[in-house]
Amino acid sequence: MMLAFAWQMRAAYDEWLARVFPRLRPQDLATATQRLETVRVPMGEVIVREGEVADRFFIITQGEVEVTQGGRAIGTLGAGEYFGEIGLLAGEPRVATVRARAPTELLALNRTLFRGLIAESAETVQDLEQVVQ
Repeated sequence: MMLAFAWQMRAAYDEWLARVFPRLRPQDLATATQRLETVRVPMGEVIVREGEVADRFFIITQGEVEVTQGGRAIGTLGAGEYFGEIGLLAGEPRVATVRARAPTELLALNRTLFRGLIAESAETVQDLEQVVQ
């Protein structure tokens, strides 16, 4: 029973990663899936704060977050969307604060894993840079 659940979770993680990194090779996705961290955040909690060191990339699997910059709301993100790529791509501090608007579940990639994934595919870097712009 637990093995079946673990297999389902891995398949779900593979799917989430493939949505965000559609050009990566299956073996790279499989390796990354094994190193993903699940993060559960209660409503109202700050996930990342503007000006902090960018150390992780997040994919939202459930819930909704609000993005603020300079104290002003600039948008909301929900399941299937992601954040944290700007600081990791640019090597700069976080450019926005992200707070959970509802109980939220995230998949997190640390900086090393994120950089390793994008290093495997120039197209993936281009895709992410287009989103940043």
